Amino acid sequence: MDAPWSVYEVHLASWQRPDKNDEETYNTYEQIQERLVPYVKEMGFTHVEFMPVMEHPFDGSWGYQCTGFFAATSRFGNPQGLMKLIEAFHKEDIGVIMDWVPSHFPYDAHGLFMFDGTHTFEYADMRKGFHPDWNSYIFNYKRGRSKIISHQQRQVLVRPVSYRRHTCGCSKLYAQTELFKRRRRVGTQ
Repeated sequence: MDAPWSVYEVHLASWQRPDKNDEETYNTYEQIQERLVPYVKEMGFTHVEFMPVMEHPFDGSWGYQCTGFFAATSRFGNPQGLMKLIEAFHKEDIGVIMDWVPSHFPYDAHGLFMFDGTHTFEYADMRKGFHPDWNSYIFNYKRGRSKIISHQQRQVLVRPVSYRRHTCGCSKLYAQTELFKRRRRVGTQ
């Protein structure tokens, strides 16, 4: 990093909605590209940070309750549209940071809760592994031989990071997890 960064964080679903009175309408990746790239450039930002764009069932979570760890949300179009959006930012020398916060996940039947009939990803003890504010489950990072992350969790959490970096072309990935939060708290005591 040779110079300071100035980051514009944006939630694509709510940024300049096509109809301000209809929360069910969204811009396409192409429409977002036409408006957001020049806006970020004109405002002088060096980077744009997308709040989660992975597929998620509940709009109110702003993407933080992900079910499709590899899938770009279809709310705005197809994955190629997202890639073109990222490429447009890069052509303007604006870096792209993707928010990736695998702290918790929804309890939806098509999600990870009780994935194989057991507590594969979440704590079995609800006192440790349920987030009452979000009505979601928290990843149990203490599973597996490493005591940090299990093989199954590695497949679900780490591989999408590589996918996003290499396939989508994002510049950076912002990751925040309960594991990192715990380490920070422990390290400061």
